[in-house]
Amino acid sequence: MRRRIKRSLQKHGLTAILFAYLALCVVMGGAGREGLYWHGLVHGIAALGLAALVITWPARVKLGDARTPLFILIAIAGIGLLQLIPLPSGIWSALPGRELVTDGYESLGQTLQSRPISLDVEATMITIGYVITPIFVLALSVRIGMRRLQSSVPWFLAILGVTTVIYGLFQVFDGRDSLLYLYEFTSRGLPVGFFSNVNHQASLLLMILPFAFFLLSELGQDWQGDDSNVAVAIVIVAMIFMLLVGVFGAGSVGGYAILAPIAALSFLASRKSDKSGMRRSTQLGIMGAFLIGAILVGSSPVLEGIGVTSFSDGEGSRYNIWMITIEAIREHWLTGSGLGTYESVIPLYENPETVTATFVAKAHNDYLQILMEGGILGLILLVFALIWFGQIFLKLWGKKRGGSTGSLRKFAFVALVAILLHSIVDYPARTPAIAAIVGLCLALVTIPESRGARAKPRSSDNEKRIVL
Repeated sequence: MRRRIKRSLQKHGLTAILFAYLALCVVMGGAGREGLYWHGLVHGIAALGLAALVITWPARVKLGDARTPLFILIAIAGIGLLQLIPLPSGIWSALPGRELVTDGYESLGQTLQSRPISLDVEATMITIGYVITPIFVLALSVRIGMRRLQSSVPWFLAILGVTTVIYGLFQVFDGRDSLLYLYEFTSRGLPVGFFSNVNHQASLLLMILPFAFFLLSELGQDWQGDDSNVAVAIVIVAMIFMLLVGVFGAGSVGGYAILAPIAALSFLASRKSDKSGMRRSTQLGIMGAFLIGAILVGSSPVLEGIGVTSFSDGEGSRYNIWMITIEAIREHWLTGSGLGTYESVIPLYENPETVTATFVAKAHNDYLQILMEGGILGLILLVFALIWFGQIFLKLWGKKRGGSTGSLRKFAFVALVAILLHSIVDYPARTPAIAAIVGLCLALVTIPESRGARAKPRSSDNEKRIVL
């Protein structure tokens, strides 16, 4: 009995921990600025879990291609740590963008002491902590292995997505003052789910949608038309429908724009052979779900309608925020202002005559914010990450076959595309909830198919085999 329990824990225990942690991240990590204490709890659990993984990591489990995304995530934290190293006052004052601080010390008659590159040390330290979550999820996923994740992750994510959609609908039905809204600063009257921002709700659902498509495409491979398969097909189509209702209902223009390429890539990823007797009916069903979902949300007297996010050119528009951010980049391009310092630094570049009680916390373009906060090192790492992502695209989509594993890798890649596109107009990956799912998708596209190196046959001289 003990052996059975031990085997069961070994087989399913880590997967249960992964799913519990992902659910915790979504429930407690759906905000960017609010909920820092909850974020601290999420990051603390990740740090403890990561330490346990490092200590107990089996020699037979290889990182394989997962080394690259792991390196990228660790490098982000490394840039932040470098920005915390104190520099001599002479060197620090010579850095671009430090004139205002230097002049302030001189006007007060004080001597400038050694200072770190970061203009907000506390914010940089907090931002470094945010990297722990995707690192932990990535490492834990590699430890579990592709075989076990492949059979459970798509279902888990689909159910998680439907849950947050249903929760968001209850928020709307309960009214703008509903206690179901988890954050004070939130999109009241809209189905934000466990997030504070409808854009991030749309990001989560857009990441989960490809996995629902994966479930449908896998069902079509051995379609027999019996009652069990019909029942499963109805459940999957219903989940896709709910996910689409959530995306449409969120009212995120960026979400609407991203939905088309995500759907197109998902259809391409599902193409395997002409043996799928369910192919045409599947496509018609999904197209019908798109249409019905759009009509339902657009005509609903409860939901506030399509297109809540605005891309106008007013003072608070994204365009204006980007122009201010570019101005800040011109001064901080060399060393950066420090990870997480955007909220502290950007007011220096705003027009005082147009400043209101509403302030800009993020650049709403993660690529621009990386350049401003990370400087030239951030630029190098960003270019490296995009090149690697392009190589992964060629590697995955260059294969005509790959079975269910290859198919899942493609759908996970599509989920990452959703975040890359949405990061042009928002900052979804800066929330622990989205960052955790990103870590999972990075693992799915890179986890080695085998658990370890295959043992080579013994040589004639009985040479010992070495497992790397």
